[in-house]
Amino acid sequence: MNRAYFARRFAMALFAIGVAVVLNFLLIHLMPGDPAHRFYADPRVPPEVKEEIVRLFGLDKPLWTQFLLYIRNVFRGELGISFTTQRPVLQVIAERIPWTLAITLFPTLAAIACGIWVGMWAAWRRGGIADFLLRTLGTAASSIPSFWLAMLLVMVFAYWARIFPLMGMVKPGLSLGERPLAFIGSVAYHAALPMLTLFVLSVPGYALAMRNAVISILGENYILAAQSKGISQRTLLWRHVLKNAVLPLISMFSLSLVGVIGGAVLVEQVFSWYGMGLLMIRAAQARDFPLVQAVALITIVLTIAANFVADLVQAWVDPRIRYG
Repeated sequence: MNRAYFARRFAMALFAIGVAVVLNFLLIHLMPGDPAHRFYADPRVPPEVKEEIVRLFGLDKPLWTQFLLYIRNVFRGELGISFTTQRPVLQVIAERIPWTLAITLFPTLAAIACGIWVGMWAAWRRGGIADFLLRTLGTAASSIPSFWLAMLLVMVFAYWARIFPLMGMVKPGLSLGERPLAFIGSVAYHAALPMLTLFVLSVPGYALAMRNAVISILGENYILAAQSKGISQRTLLWRHVLKNAVLPLISMFSLSLVGVIGGAVLVEQVFSWYGMGLLMIRAAQARDFPLVQAVALITIVLTIAANFVADLVQAWVDPRIRYG
């Protein structure tokens, strides 16, 4: 990988982040309404108190002044104070990220691994039963709304069978400091249905993408040459086909891992799992500008960074990619 390619990709990533920072500020602040209105909506609030509230929220300054302060704070790593919790937004986000990772990280990694294996097998047996089932059931499963599947699992396994809890994240009264094993077990028990929902919804997409990539690889001359040499099926799949078929999917996998941080909004809403997705919904409903901006900005920056890393990995692994 030459330096010119790295510098060009890095400059593009920085430019994209800069545009995202500006749009993140404008789109939120140009929304109608006053985020501090609920604090002085009571007509009995004196005018001087109302002015003080507006000043504390920084809404008495012109928009361009608020923008300059926002840019300065972003470079300092200070993303503001939440309007609803009156705490630094980074602290609020840091508390929610572990809960999001608890239900998204393992299902995503498991879905990627399972999707790669199923996609390879269906492609190798293309035209067979496995391929037919993947193309039909996989396509149907990919179109299922996440909230519908989540509510179905709740109804079957939580309401009727009573195997899992209806909602929540941990049994009341348990704490990690006092009873760590019981706490972790309770979290795993409550996270089972959200994790199952995300896993079922994720596998078909990875499997179909892997199937299509493998089929395109199987027709290459070097694969035919390897088959003519008598290489075993296992060696052919894992050493030759997998290595080349995964390359086009690197960006897809990297963006999936970014989505782990962003959380599953609808799934968290159904299961009352207070992670990043539900945090974003409630912050938007409360017009908590600093919190919404921080969550959106972190997600955008991680997405751009994932694309940047994926480009570098593809250029490093695949010599067929030209740096120009």
